[in-house]
Amino acid sequence: MYCESTGHTNVLCTSGGGLRISAVHAHVVVLPPHQPPILINGTSNFAQEYQSFRAGLRIFPDVSLNLAQQLTATADSPPVPSAEVSECTVGVYPPLNPDHETLLLPDNLIRDLGLTSSVTRQGTSVTGPSTVQRYMNVLRQLHYANRKPAYYLNRAFKLTCSQTSGRASSNEYLQTVTVIHPQLNMEHNSGEQPHATMLEDDTLDRFGHQATLADVVADVDVGADNISEDALLLPDDLRK
Repeated sequence: MYCESTGHTNVLCTSGGGLRISAVHAHVVVLPPHQPPILINGTSNFAQEYQSFRAGLRIFPDVSLNLAQQLTATADSPPVPSAEVSECTVGVYPPLNPDHETLLLPDNLIRDLGLTSSVTRQGTSVTGPSTVQRYMNVLRQLHYANRKPAYYLNRAFKLTCSQTSGRASSNEYLQTVTVIHPQLNMEHNSGEQPHATMLEDDTLDRFGHQATLADVVADVDVGADNISEDALLLPDDLRK
């Protein structure tokens, strides 16, 4: 799409005479919005209960990667150049707490595909030229485990992929995994005060007694030494 503009100019001389300059025509081309070369999609928000977090859950169970040029290609289109992915990076917000959080990669698959990987508190990256399908297989087997999910409301993971060593990047895909906390069991028997349902047996080691949900909340409120207060909420910059 383009816009056309026509301009007329009149020149007034000091002698009082005037000149009229021929009309000038200008064309402005309006480019379509930029489309990332790699498009990442999936179910961006899901929830799991404590046992799933402790056992380890898949962060991107249905993530899909597509090359934008392949989505718009026709039968007569030339072959798509650079149809490989060179790197995918997963950032964790806030960073992992190594006391009870772990990212688990499919190391055997990564090695068999000739790729390399690294894991830090900030997240993980998988690098090496390979096909979109192979990178999808790796990402769908990336697991996150948390031995103390009671401390968290949710966890956020930002996924980006790139081609040609980072010179062409995908959209930023944000995956939020929400913790389903045990509900309070409210009983109203002849005016008695409601009480909290007991939590799972492993809270015995932490509190020295059978803890209730109120105990867990109180423990988080006072600020346990091994967790950041920011980990309880999704950062504001990721909500945008």
